[in-house]
Amino acid sequence: MIDGYWFYEFQEKGAGSYFRSCQLDDAERLRATGGVHAIVSNYHRALSKVFPFSIYYRLEDEDSLTIVAILDQRQKPSKIERILRRRVD
Repeated sequence: MIDGYWFYEFQEKGAGSYFRSCQLDDAERLRATGGVHAIVSNYHRALSKVFPFSIYYRLEDEDSLTIVAILDQRQKPSKIERILRRRVD
């Protein structure tokens, strides 16, 4: 998420803050929608509403989930796979 912040901030001052706010809103929405998203690379994947980013998460139990990564979907799929494989407990 930090890379995304700086990418958008360099595009236009304030855009990084908007990006961060949108990602936090998307993550907060998972309280209501967690578990309904497609499973990709062994994690649930929620698509960002505004930016080409995805939130990868796992369900811990019926009341909690863990966000594993927030990744730019414009990367090569093999790079995303490598990042997620390194996040395995």
